[in-house]
Amino acid sequence: MIRCSIPRFNGAILFLPFLLPNTFPTLLNLRSILSDKAIFALPSLAAVLPMVAGRIDLTGGYGIVLWHSLTISLLNLDGLPSPIAVCIVRIIGTIFGALNGLLVEVARIDSFIATPGTDTILCALALRHSGGARGSASFPMPSARS
Repeated sequence: MIRCSIPRFNGAILFLPFLLPNTFPTLLNLRSILSDKAIFALPSLAAVLPMVAGRIDLTGGYGIVLWHSLTISLLNLDGLPSPIAVCIVRIIGTIFGALNGLLVEVARIDSFIATPGTDTILCALALRHSGGARGSASFPMPSARS
């Protein structure tokens, strides 16, 4: 069923610009898709690499919570510039990704066991970092910088 659907979907995407030349392949539509869907596309792309390797990584949700709260606090509470805060968070995320990779590939722990274990660690770190607050209501919103 899925194998038949994928070529049909790809065919629709390839022929849709020819069927609707004035509405679909416009710069405004591309810009809208890139700006509105980037929030969902980046975590989805992060899940692709383990899937290609035949594994699954379940740490995405808790990772996003920790990286989000850590970035906000580095920007607002510590006053770091955005590029430095993002680099710090990316380095920490890379370390956790490498830890998952080591647990799954080197230690030969099944990914359905290793990644929920890492989830627990990420959840504990996120709660510790936020002082036990759920959500981002206790964190100040990023100030508008020119």
